[in-house]
This record gives sequence, C-alpha cells and structure tokens, in this order.
Amino acid sequence: MNSGWCLTDDGSEFRFGCVVVVKATHSEGGVHVFTGVSKLGASLGAWILHGPGSANPILPGHVLLTGRVPGDKWAVSDGRVHGSARSIGSGSLSPSLQAQAISDLQNPIASETQRRWLDELATLNSQFAARHPGVAELDSRTESFQTAYRMQTAAPEAFDVENEIANPALRKLYGLDPLPTRSTEAKLLLARRLVERGVRFVLVPSMKVPSLEGGTGDWDTHTPTPVRGVIPNLAKACDQPMAGLITDLKDRGLLDQTLVVWCGEMGRGGNGHMNHNGNAFTWWMAGGGVRAGSVYGATDEQGFTAVENPVHVRDLHATILWLCGLDHRQFKHNGVGFDDSCKVATEMLA
Repeated sequence: MNSGWCLTDDGSEFRFGCVVVVKATHSEGGVHVFTGVSKLGASLGAWILHGPGSANPILPGHVLLTGRVPGDKWAVSDGRVHGSARSIGSGSLSPSLQAQAISDLQNPIASETQRRWLDELATLNSQFAARHPGVAELDSRTESFQTAYRMQTAAPEAFDVENEIANPALRKLYGLDPLPTRSTEAKLLLARRLVERGVRFVLVPSMKVPSLEGGTGDWDTHTPTPVRGVIPNLAKACDQPMAGLITDLKDRGLLDQTLVVWCGEMGRGGNGHMNHNGNAFTWWMAGGGVRAGSVYGATDEQGFTAVENPVHVRDLHATILWLCGLDHRQFKHNGVGFDDSCKVATEMLA
C-alpha cells in the first residue's frame, strides 16, 4: 500500500487511508457531522489532509465520490453531501484542503482544448490576483481545476477499473451486477483504489432510491411510509458493497491501514418518534485500529437519548484522527481547531 506516511509517538512510520460512507440528509446536520460545528469550520477530511499532507502529487488527498455508473436507471440521484461546500470545505485552513468532487471521468474535455482553457484561465486569475492580493479562494479554485486535469491526463490508471470488474469473483463480492448495488459498488471499488494510491480521505454519500410503496426517498424518514418503502432499498443499495469493501481490504492486507466509517447525522425521536433527534444516533467503524466486534455506548429504552458513554461528534472526529495516527490536540490553525474539551474514545481502540 502506498497511502502515505506519518510518524507515531514512538517515531515509527504509519500509513493510512480513510473511507467515509455517509447518509446525511439535512444541510445543518451534514455540516455538523463533517465539521463538528454548526457554522463554518474545517471538515474532517481537510484536517486529516492538513496533518501529514498529500501522499500523491497527482491525485487529490481529499475526494468526494458522487455520480452513477452508465446505465443505472435504479438510483434516483447521484448522491450528494448536504450542507454543500461547507461540509467538505477547509474552513480557515488552506482552501486547497477542501474535497475534490469527482462524478464523471468517462467524458473529459479533449486534452489540448482543456490545457489551453486552463492556461487562459490561469492568466486571467493571475491578473485578478495582482489587483486583489490575498484571495485564497481563487488560488484554491484554480488548483482544483489543475488537479482535475492532472487526474484526467496523468492518473488514468487509478480510475481504470476494467481489469478488476472483469473478475467474476470481485463483481459478486461488491455487487456490481444487481441494479440496486451497481453504483455504490463502483464508487467503493474506486475508493479502495484511491486509498491504495495515496488518497487520504474518500467520502461517498448515499443516493436517493425508489420506494417500494411508490415515489422516491432517502434516509430522511419522518413517517412510517418511507420506513417501510425506502429503508429496505437504501439498505439493499449499501449492505453488500460495504461488506465487499471490508472483505476486499482484509483479503489484500489493507484493512489494518484503512479506517472505514459509516455514519449519519441524527436519529429519530420526540413526538411521534419520527422527528429529528441529535441526542442519540449510531456510527460504525471497521479496520484502522478499531476494536472489532465491540459496541460502545447505549441509549435509553426508547432510543431517544444516549445514557451510557455518550460521544460528541467532535469526540468522534478526535478519535478518527487518533486512529489515523494524528493527535487532535496539535490541530489548530489561526486559533481555530479542536479544543481541550475534545476527547479520544480510547475504549474504541484495539
């Protein structure tokens, strides 16, 4: 695995990657899950990349995978991160640490045309920057274009999955052939390839799916109808690909170096038991130094409130950073970052 290096406390080298599959469906909830704050803050992926830096000069270190495979008429949407740029941004960190969104690399602009376009854009941007110095967002946007161009021209191998998907065993493992799992499988397979090649943080958002009772829906279930009609299809879309990813990582000897996180942004509770409830919800993690086969924390009998070992989102972020060999107490930039109240949930560690 060539996923980059950082140093542990004893000076030994440790390499890692992180794949996050998320089912956030609300803008403010999504922002909170990814940044740990309700307003503007650096996303978890930006902090992870900020620590050791990029491990591959061609590929971005922080990637958002959306989109559907050609011919997928089952999924209703490409999958998106709610909270938009705030959820995958860099806050007060360098704008270059924000996520690079990837949705379709099968139909890039012709190389010569795009190179000329980027050169012309760089000229215009340099003229603007000369008149308005210190606009970091402009440099970040230009770098994102350049990164996309490098991916299309210098790193096609990372995105070429043809040889892998020709393997019947791998197709069955991830669930490439059934329509409900086809797009999720493709993105998780690509996520594994990216992590192998040095990408630090890969984010895969859930898609909207058809309902068994008519219409469509996502994880935002407020009534019994979507619970009956939508949840089974949402589970069908991700269960086999997620199991396939973990099995594949384990078979390749990569699971101990890759942290897989599956998460959402809230539970349900209150009147009718179907309203938003941020007091109790569940994430699960695999690989990357997590204590396997364990459950940490518990709710009351109704599932409304965490009553045993509650863990704040920022504590989860601190724990994920720690599992990636990074100390959240060292993560501050221009006075913004993790504060002394954040705690690593050490009982989750192997």
